[in-house]
Amino acid sequence: MRVVIWGGSEGEAWLRWRAWQAVEGASVTGTGGGAEDRAARWGVDEVPDPGEADAQVLDLLDPPRARLDLATAALEAGHHLLLGPPFASTAEQVDRLVTAAQTSGAVLGDGSPWPFHPPLVHILEQVRAQAVGRITAVRMRSLLGGRGGWDVDLSPDFGATSPPDLDPTGVLAREVFDKTAIAAALLGPIRELHCHAPGQVAPCASLVAWHHEAHGCLGVLEIGLAPALVLRSAYEPRDDTVEITGSAGLVWLTRGQAQLRNEPSVRMFRGEDLHAWGNLDDDWQSAHTACVRAFARVVRAGGRPPLARTRAAVVCVEAAHESASTGERVTLPR
Repeated sequence: MRVVIWGGSEGEAWLRWRAWQAVEGASVTGTGGGAEDRAARWGVDEVPDPGEADAQVLDLLDPPRARLDLATAALEAGHHLLLGPPFASTAEQVDRLVTAAQTSGAVLGDGSPWPFHPPLVHILEQVRAQAVGRITAVRMRSLLGGRGGWDVDLSPDFGATSPPDLDPTGVLAREVFDKTAIAAALLGPIRELHCHAPGQVAPCASLVAWHHEAHGCLGVLEIGLAPALVLRSAYEPRDDTVEITGSAGLVWLTRGQAQLRNEPSVRMFRGEDLHAWGNLDDDWQSAHTACVRAFARVVRAGGRPPLARTRAAVVCVEAAHESASTGERVTLPR
């Protein structure tokens, strides 16, 4: 299986390159849309046009607003396509891509690593087993640090680079896409969403709240900035946490990419007992590797990955931008 990785930040592209190296029978043969020296550093071809690349799979990491036409052309040419998060900017774009994939017979997949993050997978298993009772609320925080990350001791193969400038609209889209998909996996469809973004439309620092159709459960996402905070991390300097409240206890995901807390990645309080899982694979690279492995299996089996939850997360992104602009709550379509 020949793969071309296109676009994305140097760090994100590096994670995907390492992930595809772990897929048996797959190899990255080209890259493009990024730094000029990426191809030379990886020892692969520089691809000026991914639609004409001699490859079966295109792993596309560019932001949605910059890649729709390219993605559609790749699907129409018969390339299997894995799209990094956020999958698209609008539900209409999702439908357009799905139609192009169905017409050509190509496989279209969601490249978000979050559903494959081993500690989160473990939490979902605990929730489905009703380890903390019926879930009533979920609270998430994405704290974006300004320094640290890409630690050369923790990631010796990565060429050090300065962190990219934050695009406020892109940050909001990425965070809402990733985190509402997690919330929907826990509590089902989201029916109403409100985004509070003081000062300007969709800034990086935002508060997003929503409620689920089932049982009136609530969810909230806080996106914060800490430009002077140094986070020890092999990857991005950011801290992601999830707190899930149940009728009989609470469960926490304590980290995603960074090592802000020196504690087990999953903790659960139930009754009068505190449980902790410190032996889980919490390497963020493992989430990317599991993601591309799952996509490769679908490609080889000739199947189609389910995209209903992906589309629902894109609808939440649209609603967040609308709410940030108007200050009003947005009711999502059923």
